[in-house]
Amino acid sequence: MKVKHPICINLKRFEIPRSLGGVSSQTKPVEWIVGILEEFSRQQLPNECDYILLLPESLLITANKWLMQHPQVPVSIGSQSIIAEDVAIEGNFGAFTGMRTAKSVKILGCSWTMIGHSEERKMYKTLLQEFDSTTMQDLNKVTRFINNRLQNEIRRALEAGLKTLVCIGETLEERGDASYSEVKSVLDAQLNGLFASFTNQELDGNVIIAYEPVWSIGPGRPIPTPEYLSMVSQIVHEYLSIYNLHTISLVYGGGLRLENVEWISRIPGIEGGLVALTRFTGDIGFYPDEFISIVRKSQWVFLNREDKC
Repeated sequence: MKVKHPICINLKRFEIPRSLGGVSSQTKPVEWIVGILEEFSRQQLPNECDYILLLPESLLITANKWLMQHPQVPVSIGSQSIIAEDVAIEGNFGAFTGMRTAKSVKILGCSWTMIGHSEERKMYKTLLQEFDSTTMQDLNKVTRFINNRLQNEIRRALEAGLKTLVCIGETLEERGDASYSEVKSVLDAQLNGLFASFTNQELDGNVIIAYEPVWSIGPGRPIPTPEYLSMVSQIVHEYLSIYNLHTISLVYGGGLRLENVEWISRIPGIEGGLVALTRFTGDIGFYPDEFISIVRKSQWVFLNREDKC
């Protein structure tokens, strides 16, 4: 069964206050995340959607404790990444200094994790570039390396009982002429192998794909047109259909805003979205009241929940 209209909130490292170069309006991260959750409680999130709050590790315990005390607030929490290895009975019992394993975030109260975010993919590419710049000339080899890492991360997440938000998306260079064949080639390559070793039962209700138009993310950059997102939705669902992965939902990961959420939520096959910032000018940051306004303007809150389950 699919997750009903997933709305993911990626707060990146937004807990850092403005005085230190971040975007938090609070100097104490704990007060900041509690304030967000309290606002969610006061304004009542529309119950037609599932809300997944992806947090820096420093805030996971606080958020989980607050949500346990306020079970009426329909929010699940997740980590923003995990590594591709983990502890095991009669195996490695914990030699992962400074690393974030799936089981470690599970016991902190997470039910979700994010895998393959464009910033994570960029990190892997940077490491390859520094190790051997000639490797970067073979894009297929680079993609296979990254896919192998991400597939292992998905495996660790599912083994630990975590659901996963898996990100895909093309850079400006990768999308080339932005034709159907060009974009399909990039997205299919990113998807290839990620789910090959899993059964449909393992994936059912446990995986969401987020499409990130990397070429569009950032101030002043053009946003995808409805025609472009419709093309992407068709490409992804064609891939999922070929491999009988019908239980995997697709969400828009390029940032939902008041000015785009209504038409994005009308595109067939896009069943939810991802929000990071809600305000891109002035006091840039994430504001829970603005987030709720974005959700309420979407078409997902008007759709019959059972139609998507």
